[in-house]
Amino acid sequence: MSETYVTVVGNVATTPEHKVTQSGATLAKFRLATTPRRLDRTTGRWGDGPTSFYTVVCWRALADNLTSSVGKGDPVVVVGRLRVTSWDNERGSGTAAEIEGVHVGHDLSRGIAMFRKIRTHRPAEPDRPAEPDRHDLEGGAGSGRGDLDPRDAGEPDDLDDDLDALVDSGSLPDSGPLIAAEPGGVSRDTAA
Repeated sequence: MSETYVTVVGNVATTPEHKVTQSGATLAKFRLATTPRRLDRTTGRWGDGPTSFYTVVCWRALADNLTSSVGKGDPVVVVGRLRVTSWDNERGSGTAAEIEGVHVGHDLSRGIAMFRKIRTHRPAEPDRPAEPDRHDLEGGAGSGRGDLDPRDAGEPDDLDDDLDALVDSGSLPDSGPLIAAEPGGVSRDTAA
């Protein structure tokens, strides 16, 4: 039996939950809302169609990275395996749609993001020191970010300084105030 892969564009409707299973595998789970825009041909105006909700479940490194990067309200693109299940119990019956996420990322048609690559942990060999764990950031020479070193990116509050540095270096055009998504999907003017 072949699996059905889908790509869904929408907004994170719930704060992603991060859990560790009894076997030690990590998972992240959130609800994704997607609302199509439709043209009403009689009025010539655009309106919202019915909203669909999906439960998105991600595993292992994707789960870890997702909970560190995505918050409620963020616009995202999800690629994954679609599973539709029906249920019937004493409280009623219904159908649930779940996507096992294979790829999840911010929808860059609706905002900007700053990517920071991580390394996986490799144990030390007898004649070499251990490499940093997977949460240490990779960067430095050849990272393509000018004088910015992703290892110095720090907390989300430092993004204002990082964005200013990108504009000053010419990597980003200065097009006036930038709006950056904060954790939890709240936006604010970063130029203020």
